[in-house]
Amino acid sequence: MHEELAAWHEEFDRRERLGRVQRTAAVLRWLEPYDEGLSAGGEEARLALSEAKDAYIYGLPLASLFSSHVACERMLAGLFGLLPDDAAPKGWEKWGLGRLVPAARERGWLGTELTSDLLVLCDTRKVTGHFRRPTARGTLNWRIAEMLPFEDDAENLVGLLLKDAAQGLRAAFRLAYSPEEGLRRVLD
Repeated sequence: MHEELAAWHEEFDRRERLGRVQRTAAVLRWLEPYDEGLSAGGEEARLALSEAKDAYIYGLPLASLFSSHVACERMLAGLFGLLPDDAAPKGWEKWGLGRLVPAARERGWLGTELTSDLLVLCDTRKVTGHFRRPTARGTLNWRIAEMLPFEDDAENLVGLLLKDAAQGLRAAFRLAYSPEEGLRRVLD
């Protein structure tokens, strides 16, 4: 049994290694412009961002997408948590990313492009994490149907999920690390 598992893992590693190398190179390119980051979301935000990166590299796009969402939500909520009670919006502690992003934009904490990318992350996670009829607009089935004709359903699904995860991870990196549009613009 142990030998069979070891053989399976060796085969899996052989098949997946090139993808991991390519995704690692992409992550390093995305992080290249940044020298450091700030996190207003506590240890949970830092861990979620680290796990989003690792999940993307290891080809786990849903885990990456969800972790990117958590990291961004925690970071933005952390900014509101730094405000005095009388300056923070009522009920902000119960808000999700979909409400935090526009409120942060209204305060001038986010630029237009990052705001848009964070809302895309929010919507992508929403249709992936909450049940919708398979043919509802924005679902994976709907988006794959838009790509017709194609040759390999599984390959297109994985590619689509990895694209979603990459978009979410890049938005999270920008929020955490970009001095022009992220937390550093507010906290420095």
